[in-house]
Amino acid sequence: MDLRRLGHRARLAGAVLLGVGLALGAAGLWWVVRPRPANILLITLDTTRADHVSAYGYFRPTTPRLEVLATQSQRFEHAWAPMATTLPSHASLLTGTWPLEHGALSNADEEGRRMLAQDTRSIVELFADAGYATAAFVSAEPLKQGTGIERGFQTWDEPRGHQRRAKVVTEQATGWLKKNRKSPFFLWIHYYDPHGPFDPPDNHRLFEVDPTARAWMQERGIAPLSHRTGGADLATEVAMDGYDGELHYVDDQIGRVLDLLDKWRLTDRTVVIVVGDHGEGLGQHDVGGHGLVWREQLEVPLLVRVPWRPQQGYDQPVSMVDVFPTVLSWVDVPGEAAWLASVSGHDAHDGPSGPILGLSSHRQTSLGVPEQLALTMGEVRWVRQGDAVSVFDLRADPHELDDRADLLPFHAAVMGRWAAWTEEEQRARGQALGTPGAVPLDDRERAALEALGYLAPDPEPE
Repeated sequence: MDLRRLGHRARLAGAVLLGVGLALGAAGLWWVVRPRPANILLITLDTTRADHVSAYGYFRPTTPRLEVLATQSQRFEHAWAPMATTLPSHASLLTGTWPLEHGALSNADEEGRRMLAQDTRSIVELFADAGYATAAFVSAEPLKQGTGIERGFQTWDEPRGHQRRAKVVTEQATGWLKKNRKSPFFLWIHYYDPHGPFDPPDNHRLFEVDPTARAWMQERGIAPLSHRTGGADLATEVAMDGYDGELHYVDDQIGRVLDLLDKWRLTDRTVVIVVGDHGEGLGQHDVGGHGLVWREQLEVPLLVRVPWRPQQGYDQPVSMVDVFPTVLSWVDVPGEAAWLASVSGHDAHDGPSGPILGLSSHRQTSLGVPEQLALTMGEVRWVRQGDAVSVFDLRADPHELDDRADLLPFHAAVMGRWAAWTEEEQRARGQALGTPGAVPLDDRERAALEALGYLAPDPEPE
């Protein structure tokens, strides 16, 4: 064997590969070898509306770490929650099914804490069966175990009281991660802080209402005071400042987690998913809280950093049920085909989501608010409030202030029929998945849910 000729060929091959690599790099094309298995870090942000996140263009720098993450991520411009309620929305995320299918239509009601339908299967169970270490660190009463939301998690960590701060959750979650970082993992971290009442730590009280903020509020029809169902009126300027401070605080904690991924050399083999579970009214449409179907209560941020893919934006609407069917197009997991066949969500690469149904919370109707139903199709939204129907063109009217049902009667009629058909289809699928039940509440749990505003206090005896 001529070693000199062999060495020359090796050097020549190396030079060719280097040249190809430089050419592709100059063209903006790149890739990282996809790890098998890849880790999953899921971060959910309670009560986080997309248009208050600076990574989505908000005028205040509420989320500087997410701004950086967005430049590295698959960024979904229009991600919709199916309900502005914590348990139903998270259940849809993890099971790929709609609330009318998995059956959790509230956090709790007078029967107790709602349970998921028995035949729904969490994405976490798929990863656990594939040998992943799975853990969840949740921050508030609505996501405590017993409902089925904990399915598939080998480690489940929840607050002893009705909620806990982001810093505590970060410390607990990263402590687990440090011990398990050498195994493939599925880690869920839930931050509750943007939920009211808004009381950020002092070093995150960075924002005060100024003329820019007032113009922003005026554009959205936000009055100085707004109504909070079952509670006191909300001073919207004060609420907005506190809410944005809470987002800044949570963003800082997310940064701590991402820094540790870098430190422990996990970044290149970890898919990071950051998603809001629903939004918040903050006075828009005269709603101080959430639980209804307006855009600001259902449109959420969704970023997915996939280290072996370049940044990309997605303009088409997607729903919470589409998140993990899309993630599985980037991650290989044994048994994924069977799970995908059992869900209602679809891969965003296959085109826009179908009609996206939005439901109002049962708590709102129990307090006398007319039931709402919404259908989102592209840039058009159909909203039914009681017997009244509205149609909004989001291109011309992004804040849903100009009802065009009289000018668009065809849209109103067709989308109404489509909404009825979609609702009927989801209910039928829910019956096939099994009747959900409820876990009775003890006195402590009832008091905690009342304190968070999810249950109305029992009336005083006469």
